[in-house]
Amino acid sequence: MITGLHHTGLVVRDLEAALAFYSQERAFRLVHRFEVADTATNRALLQIEDASAQAAFLQGSLGGLELFEFRADRPATQAGRDVFSAGIRHICLQTAISDRLFDALTAAGARSHARPAGLGTGNSYVYLRDPEDNLLELEGTPWAPAGATRPWFAHTAIVTHDIARLTRFYAMLTGIEVHRQGDFGPAAKFDVVAGIPEVRFKGAWLRLANAELEFWQYLHPATTATAPRDAAAPGWNHLCLESDDIEADFARLVAQGVETHGPPQDFGLARLFFCRDPDGNLVEILQPPPASTTCVRMMLEDVEGRLVDAARTTYRQAAASPPPPAPPATRTWAVNGIELHGLEQGAGPPLLLLHGFPDHAAAWRPLMTRLQGSLRVVAPDQRGYGDSSRPAAVEDYRIDLLVADLIALLDALGLPEVHLCGHDWGGVLAFELAARCPGRVASLVALNAPPREVLQHMIWHDPAQRAASQYISLLRSPGADASFHESAAEGLVERFLGDPRRRGRLTDEEVAAYRAAWSRPDAWRPMLAWYRAAPFDVPAIGAPPPGSTTGASSPLIDCPVLLIWGERDAVFVPAMAEAIAAACTDCRVERLTEAGHVPHRDEPDRCAALIRDFIAHHPIDTAKGSTKT
Repeated sequence: MITGLHHTGLVVRDLEAALAFYSQERAFRLVHRFEVADTATNRALLQIEDASAQAAFLQGSLGGLELFEFRADRPATQAGRDVFSAGIRHICLQTAISDRLFDALTAAGARSHARPAGLGTGNSYVYLRDPEDNLLELEGTPWAPAGATRPWFAHTAIVTHDIARLTRFYAMLTGIEVHRQGDFGPAAKFDVVAGIPEVRFKGAWLRLANAELEFWQYLHPATTATAPRDAAAPGWNHLCLESDDIEADFARLVAQGVETHGPPQDFGLARLFFCRDPDGNLVEILQPPPASTTCVRMMLEDVEGRLVDAARTTYRQAAASPPPPAPPATRTWAVNGIELHGLEQGAGPPLLLLHGFPDHAAAWRPLMTRLQGSLRVVAPDQRGYGDSSRPAAVEDYRIDLLVADLIALLDALGLPEVHLCGHDWGGVLAFELAARCPGRVASLVALNAPPREVLQHMIWHDPAQRAASQYISLLRSPGADASFHESAAEGLVERFLGDPRRRGRLTDEEVAAYRAAWSRPDAWRPMLAWYRAAPFDVPAIGAPPPGSTTGASSPLIDCPVLLIWGERDAVFVPAMAEAIAAACTDCRVERLTEAGHVPHRDEPDRCAALIRDFIAHHPIDTAKGSTKT
C-alpha cells in the first residue's frame, strides 16, 4: 500500500545553481548525489532516448526533492508552464506567517508578480518562480509550531483538464479519498495570488500521511489536455509515492489497466517502477530499503516533523469541529407605514435576501449559515408574509409599494448601498429596485428570477413560458382562496415541499416552520394579493400575442448581475436565462444542472460559494459610494 508522498522530481539545466537555490533558509538539505547511467533499463524506466543525468536527492521536513540535470540537449523553453497549464505544477512550502522565506528566495533569484497575500483563511499565499521559471507556492500558517526552525513540505499540486477523473485515479492509487473539494472565483483575492484576472477554478485535496496532493482544474482560463510529459524536459517531472509492498502495488495497478514502464527494478538499495496517471504525468512508486533514513516514517519521526505534524493535526481537528454558528437575530423594522419582520446576521458587506412565493425569511437560514462570518445578511419577511404586516387591500401589494418597502428598509438599516439577492418574486423586486435606484445596488444575485419586463415579454412571445405561467391566472382566480387557505396547509406542504423533503433537501424542522407559517389565519390572502396586484398580462394558451414587443430588453440593468440558474426549473423555461442575461449590461450565468426552481435549497453550498465570491469581486466603495470592479 501507499504510505505517503516521498518526493517530487524536478529537471533543471544547472544542478549546482538549483542546489544552492533550494537550500535557502534550510528548506532542503543535500542527502546524496548520484549518476543516472544511460542504460536500456533506465531508458525504459523513463521512456527517453538518453537517460544519462547528474542527480541529487534533497531532504526537507516532511518531504523530499529530487533534482536531475540530463546531459542530452533539450529545447530552450518548455511549453505549458502557466499556472493553469496541465501537469505537475508546483510544490508548496509552509512556514509561520512571515515574508522571510519569500525575501530569501527572491534575493536568490526567484521572481513573483506579488508579495504574500491573504485569502480570508488566516493564511498567507504567494506564487513565485525559481531562477529556471519553475513554480513554487509559499504559504504562511497561523498554526506553525514555535519550535519549527525551517520550512516544511506541504503538498504537490497537479493541474488537470478533468479533475473528477484524476482525483478518482489517485484515490484508487493511494486508497485514500479526497477530503475536500470546491469551486473558487472569480474574486479579486484569487486574481492577486494567481496573477490572472477573473480567474476561476475547481480544487480538490487528498491527504497522505506526511503531505497532501492538491488538484486544480482552471475554468478561466481553461486548462486543456496535453501530451504525456517527456521525463527529461525541464520542469516538475514526476511525483514519487512510497510503497511498503511494491510488488503488490504493481500488480494492483496493472490489474486496473494503469500504464506502467515495466516491472519494479532495483535502484541502489531501493526498488521502484514508473507509471502514468490518466493525464500522462509521470508517477514513481518507490519502496525504500528497511534502514532508510529518508522514508516517510522517518520524516514523521524527525523532531521538526513531529512538531509540525502535531500542530497541524490539532489545527485540523479544531477546524473539523467548529463551534456551532450563532442563530440569526430577529428584527422588526418600521418602514413605509408598515412593519417588516426579519432576520439579521453577521458583519461585513451588506447583503439583502429577498424571498419569493410562498416562502418567508426563515427559508434563507441554510444559506445564511453558510455565509456566516463574511457578510452582514438581512432577510426580511416581505409585506404580507410571515410576521410582517398584512394590509387588507389588493392594491396595497402593488409593485411600487413593494419597492418602496425595500428603499425604506435600506434607509432604516443605514445602508446607502447594498448587495441584493432575490429568488422568484424576490428576484423580480431586486431587479426592479436596481432599475429604479441604481445608486443603491452594488451587485445583484438572481436565483431563478427575471426582471418584470423580461418575464412579461417571455409570457407574450414564448409559447412554452406562456404555458408554464398559467399558474398566475390560477392564483388570481376567485377559486384560489379556497385552495390556498390555512385550512389546506397540510396539503400545501405536500404540494410545495413534498419532493424536496423526500430528497433530503429540507429538514423536518424547516418543514415544520413552513407548516406553522401557512397555518396562520389569513396567511394566504396577502400572498395571493401579490399576484392579483401584479402588472402581468397572461393570455390563454394559443391566444395571439399583443402587438407590442416592448420589454424584451428593458429595463437595462447596469449593476453587475450573477444569475444562478437551476436547470430543472418547472416555473421558467430554459430560454428565460438567456433573456435575462440579454437585459443586463454585465451578467454572469452559472447553471446548476441538478437544481430546480429553488437552487439555494437544492445546492446551498454551491450557491453560497458563488454568492460570496461574486460579492467579494464587487466590493462597495464606502468612500465613494460606488462599487469597484
